[in-house]
Amino acid sequence: MRTNMAVASYFLFKQEIPHITNRRPMLSALSLVHPEVEHWFRTRPANTHYLSARNSTDWLEACGATVKDSTVEKVKNSLTTFKKFAYMADECTDANGHQVLSHCVRYLDVKGRPVDAFLDVQVIEDTSAASVTTHILEKLNACQLDPKEMAARAFDGAASFSGRYGGVQALLREKCNTNLSYTHCRGHLLQLALVRAAEASKDIKKAINLMSSLYSFFSKSPNRLNILENIEDTLGLKFKFNLGKPAGCLMSDPWLLSKITPAIITGFGKYLPRWDGCK
Repeated sequence: MRTNMAVASYFLFKQEIPHITNRRPMLSALSLVHPEVEHWFRTRPANTHYLSARNSTDWLEACGATVKDSTVEKVKNSLTTFKKFAYMADECTDANGHQVLSHCVRYLDVKGRPVDAFLDVQVIEDTSAASVTTHILEKLNACQLDPKEMAARAFDGAASFSGRYGGVQALLREKCNTNLSYTHCRGHLLQLALVRAAEASKDIKKAINLMSSLYSFFSKSPNRLNILENIEDTLGLKFKFNLGKPAGCLMSDPWLLSKITPAIITGFGKYLPRWDGCK
């Protein structure tokens, strides 16, 4: 049932049809061809909405499971022809403070072109190299992907992942394939290069320090925020600050920085008398 619902929803998304207001008609159409949907729709009509946290969670989990199954099927089809796939992973802390391990794969499509795909994400308690390696092997086996068919793996530069003796990449080489190649994640390398370039530029440092100071200044006072929004309206900006985000989120968006910095600097002179009320 979840696959059919996901396919129908994808059709609505792809055609840019409002899937919230058309949810009931979508389920009604599905009920004509799927007895389980018809029974659920008839016996639980009050549950066909987005107001329930449980409904939203179940829907997201169903979509996630469908995406994972689709990716696994594509990787299996690729393995029948090319016999190999690559694996990528990263570990981070989510908004709830949980340690999360993300699984990604790279495979070749029917034309031999490389495709990167998200596979799954899971909460883990132990972030040691041995524990992460165990989670990776268990996930691949659960997806019926043979770890011995892994040709390469890519991680960031953290010692627990990239360590050549006790890191995840070394443990996978020992357990899966002694010829397994390791590549430092290119996206992470690019981020490191950008950080180093920014640290070497006085102008970039000044810009980041200015924006950090402005963020700190406005985020601590509703009065200051109101004045800032008035400046935005006067300057004709089409977006609003979202200062409910953790400190530093604004600074991580280059587009936002390029848009807001000239506006703030321009507004300083014109609205300077009003800053006295922000103290």
